[in-house]
Amino acid sequence: MLLKKMAMIGSVLMVSALPVAAFADLETCNQTLDTPSTVKITSGVLHPCSSSFPPGITYPGTCLTKTIAQVRAACGIVKGPCSADIYVTADCNASGAAPVGHVAIQINQTTITIASASVEDPAKYAIDLAGGPTPRITIRKVG
Repeated sequence: MLLKKMAMIGSVLMVSALPVAAFADLETCNQTLDTPSTVKITSGVLHPCSSSFPPGITYPGTCLTKTIAQVRAACGIVKGPCSADIYVTADCNASGAAPVGHVAIQINQTTITIASASVEDPAKYAIDLAGGPTPRITIRKVG
């Protein structure tokens, strides 16, 4: 009996010493005050709009969190760069709207990093970036 207890304690200690992989999420926030926002993937073969991946429309004053698996599916890649256009519409450019900004991310084994972001008209919109365990991209009106 003592031998079984020792074997079980040894197994528990061995499993608890294994590294734990923490998978990152990506958060998008909308601070435009009056319009929903979406993103359209511009890299890869397919160019889906985030509204195709419910809940993919970020409404004013809210944030959406996507898991690394959801980001990989939208970007169509497991690892590597992914770029997207940002729209202040509920349907990306289906209604004929132009993008208000652009963002590039890097998908790694267990993390997502924001590589760059830019806006078309800095007098109208700004993109705020935050790193950390859950990187955040926030679109907001200026002025």
